[in-house]
Amino acid sequence: MLPDTIDIAPLNGQDMPVVPIARATRIRRGMTLLEVMIVVILLGILASIAYPIVNPSLGESTQTAFYSSLRQLVKASALYYVKTGEYPQSNGPGQEPAGMSDVSMQLNCWSNETPVGGAWTARRNVGGIKAAVGVEFGAGDSVDSSLLSRVDSRFDDGSLATGRLRQLGPGYYYVLAE
Repeated sequence: MLPDTIDIAPLNGQDMPVVPIARATRIRRGMTLLEVMIVVILLGILASIAYPIVNPSLGESTQTAFYSSLRQLVKASALYYVKTGEYPQSNGPGQEPAGMSDVSMQLNCWSNETPVGGAWTARRNVGGIKAAVGVEFGAGDSVDSSLLSRVDSRFDDGSLATGRLRQLGPGYYYVLAE
């Protein structure tokens, strides 16, 4: 325990007053709540500045991944047509069409969720379309139609109502044959 006062010895023969010792000589460790709140606010401001910069590139990578996967399914379906003389059978979402395993074995994507959500599927004789492959969304799935429009512009006309990639019911399909 420290004494309350300390007597300083005279330096040049004169008596010096007694000097009190400060009691608040604690070592501070950590940060106060105010300092933590300031840091959190600054990080929030930085994140709000960075998000718009990063967000378009995230959408672009999702678009590219979807485009690439759909192209692979279209090529596998075309190869299936060359081998069998018919397009893949209709299947349930997320299920590989019967007979497709030999032409799409490297893809292994029918059961995976697509980069835009939903599940891959094949359809025949739907809405005047002879055959199509694409993505089908469930009732609770959110669909980014602007992203799919950008993908459509890479395939053909940019309109989901016409061209090769179009909306048919609950899904978006690449039309193989009409």
